[in-house]
Amino acid sequence: MTTPMTTVESLTESMDLLMEVMDLEAYMVARGDYDGLKLLTERKQALGRAYEGAARTFRLDPELRATLDEETKAELARKATRFHAAMDANASMLRAKVEVGQTVVSAIVAAFNEQQLRETGYSAPKPAPRPGAGVARYAKSAPATLNQTL
Repeated sequence: MTTPMTTVESLTESMDLLMEVMDLEAYMVARGDYDGLKLLTERKQALGRAYEGAARTFRLDPELRATLDEETKAELARKATRFHAAMDANASMLRAKVEVGQTVVSAIVAAFNEQQLRETGYSAPKPAPRPGAGVARYAKSAPATLNQTL
């Protein structure tokens, strides 16, 4: 059986470590270190599971919460407030980064599609072929598609 302080320490430690990882993640995103982000994602997921386990233990055990002194409860509440603010900021930053990426992809797709519709070079309008001249073959724009998945 776990003691109340062990559960609280586990919970607060997992919150502290997750906040550190979220700060590092924001730094890596700003730098564009996507290889580092892949490695960091595994650590973030493991810490998230540890946090969920500690939070579930704390949440489901009313006797454990009842044994905590007021100072510990107040400190835990302050830390939880900071943790949830950090999680919200991290989620907002990641959403913004995805939206920026999607905007860039959309701009590239729009430019690509516009270029495909524009008649230039060999695909420009040609005069009508002369009757009896055989099959007139004019170059058309190369068919192309662009994967828009981000």
